[in-house]
Amino acid sequence: PVSGFTGQLPASLGNLKNLVQLEVFSNRLTDSLPTEWGALDKLQTLDIEYNPIDGSVPVEYSGMTSLREFYLSNTGIEGAVPEEVCADSLQFFVVDCNVVCTCCSRCVEEGTSGRAR
Repeated sequence: PVSGFTGQLPASLGNLKNLVQLEVFSNRLTDSLPTEWGALDKLQTLDIEYNPIDGSVPVEYSGMTSLREFYLSNTGIEGAVPEEVCADSLQFFVVDCNVVCTCCSRCVEEGTSGRAR
């Protein structure tokens, strides 16, 4: 939710081992996705859309084994998403066209343009 957060995405959130949902969309969070968040194995929803972050999705995010919804559109994220991140539990994966991954190739084949499954 819009809350006026600014600055870097805090790596310390990776210490919240029981975190299930993280929604920080529509803020002014910057920098890149912290690799430490990959330890959030109970996280089911990660929504960071509409933030001026950059970089790519770290391979460490394959540790998010419960992730069902991952929203990355309208960010500066680009490049290839590691195939390990596209777990069977992932039901919704929303990205921009400058992100390449096997999740997106499934959705493009289904004609949903940027939304997996």
